[in-house]
Parts: sequence; C-alpha cells; structure tokens
Amino acid sequence: MAHRRLRWRRADPAVDAAWAELLAPHVSRFTWLTDDQRVRLGPLAAALVAGVRWEAARGFEVTDEMRLSIAAQAALLIVEGDPRSYHDVSSIIVHPSTIVLQQERSAGVPGCTDSMKRRSTG
Repeated sequence: MAHRRLRWRRADPAVDAAWAELLAPHVSRFTWLTDDQRVRLGPLAAALVAGVRWEAARGFEVTDEMRLSIAAQAALLIVEGDPRSYHDVSSIIVHPSTIVLQQERSAGVPGCTDSMKRRSTG
C-alpha cells in the first residue's frame, strides 16, 4: 500500500466556520474550546477524514458520521499541538465494539508496549 501523507491547509474562515458547526455534535467538549480552537479543529479533522485509509474490522460498514466523529476526537488531541503529529498515520481501523489486548504487544511507537488484555465487549 502506498503511504499517503496528511495535508493541512491554510485557514479559510468561511470554510472553517462551516466545519466547526459540523463538528460540534461529535466533540463532547466543543463548547469548552475557544473560537480559534474551533476553527482550527475543522481542517485537522478534514485532513484525517480524507488523508488516511479507513478500515472496518469484522466486516461492518464505517459510515461518514463515524469517520467524522473519530477524526474530530483525534483532531481535538492536537488542536493546540503540532498538526504533523499524525503525519505517519496511514490507516485507522474501526472495530464494532471495544477490544482489549490479552498479550503484550508493540504499540508501534519505539519503547512503548501495550499489555492490556484482549476481549470483545460487543
């Protein structure tokens, strides 16, 4: 698979205001954000929606609303940080329920491991 790079665009106030309105229902603490943060959230989420490969685990369908909600939550984590934080993310795998890992596994980040137990809750 070819690796796609996320592309962040410069702010366009009209477009960013529209994105902010679209994202509000998907970010639980949206009202806590400053106006500037709300405007920046849109392009970050849009880059994730368009710039990564979305995969559904176990064959269910990933809807546009799911993509938007997940991308908005991920963008919220970097709204005050470096937009290149997700630069190397090439795909997002969406599971139909919560999963927990049983054995220790590499988390894909040098020096990090995940020793959670794997089980499906749904």
